[in-house]
Amino acid sequence: MALRMLALGVLVEKVLGLVLSEVANRGFDYRQIARSLIGKAQDLTPEACDQQCLANPDCVSWQVCAPIGGGCDGCYQMRNWPEIGEKSGWFARVLEDRARTKNLTVGEHNALPSNVSMPTTTEGCKQFLLSANGGAPESDLNHSIYNRCGEMLRSTDEAKGIAVLGQHWPVSLVYNFRDPAISVPPEIEEQWKGSGNAVRQSAYQEPGGPGSVTAELHSSTNTEVLPKTPLHAFVLPFYDTNIAHGIMQMGTMNPMQNYQMQALLRPGDTVVDVGANLGSYTIPFGERVGREGKVLAFEPFRWLYQLVTANVALYVYLVESSGASLATAT
Repeated sequence: MALRMLALGVLVEKVLGLVLSEVANRGFDYRQIARSLIGKAQDLTPEACDQQCLANPDCVSWQVCAPIGGGCDGCYQMRNWPEIGEKSGWFARVLEDRARTKNLTVGEHNALPSNVSMPTTTEGCKQFLLSANGGAPESDLNHSIYNRCGEMLRSTDEAKGIAVLGQHWPVSLVYNFRDPAISVPPEIEEQWKGSGNAVRQSAYQEPGGPGSVTAELHSSTNTEVLPKTPLHAFVLPFYDTNIAHGIMQMGTMNPMQNYQMQALLRPGDTVVDVGANLGSYTIPFGERVGREGKVLAFEPFRWLYQLVTANVALYVYLVESSGASLATAT
C-alpha cells in the first residue's frame, strides 16, 4: 500500500509539474481582465488557483502574479478569455474548452450578468453614481457598472457648464471644458519645430498601464483605470472678470503663449512656475511633463494659493505648490 501511495504521489507530482510548466511565465493584460474579475484576489498557489477555477463554472481563466505585495494579491479568476502574454514569474491559464462552450472569443470582455443592467444614457449614469453606496455592509454595488458609467461621463461630449459655489467668497466651478485644447496640439508644435518633431502621447508612461501598481490595485474592486479625457474643470473667483474670465473662456490666460511654453518642455522635465496665480500655466505644464515630471508652483497670496491648489487637485498631477510667506500671514 505504501509503495502504491508513493507511486501515486510521484504521478500527481509529474502531472502538476507538467501543468505548471505549461502555464509558467505567462499573464494577462490587466485592461482585458478588469471587467471580468470574479471576487477579490486571493493568496493562493497556482495549483490551488487552478483547482478553484475548475470548481467554479463561471471561471474561464486565472492568473497568479508574483511577488505578493505592491498591488499583487495572488490568484485572480476571470469570466472572460483574455490574451496571454509573457510575465516572468507569473502563472496563467485559460480553460479553453469552457470558454468555447460559453461562446467567448479571445480578448473579449465578458458581458455583465443577466440580472444587472447598465444605464444607457449619461443621465442614467449620473443617477447611478449619485446613489451608489459601496461602503454599506449590505451593499450590492456593481463596480463594473460604476466604472463604465465613469468612463461614459468622461468621454461624452456635453456642453461646458458652470456652477457658482462658496459662502464668504463665491467661486465659479467651470466643468466640461475642452476647447481650445489645454495641451499644445501636435500640429501647432510641428509648425514651430518641423514635421515629426512634436511630442507624441506615446512618450508618456501610461498611468495605470499594464504591469503598473495602479492597475493591480484596481483588481480589489473590479474597476480599471479610466482612459484619458479631454475634459477639464477649473475653480475660479466669481468676481474676477479678468484672469478668471480668460481661463473660463480659453482654459488659460493666453493660449498661444501657453503652447509656446509647453513646446520648451519634455516628458519627465521639472519646471518652476513662480506666481502661479490660479494655475493658468501650472495645469498645462503638468500635462506636458507628465507623471514622470514635476511642476514646482509658487503663489504668495493665500486665497489664490488655495484656488491653485484646488485646481491642481482636480488633476492630481505631480505639482508641488507653495504659499510662501503671505500664504500664512494673518
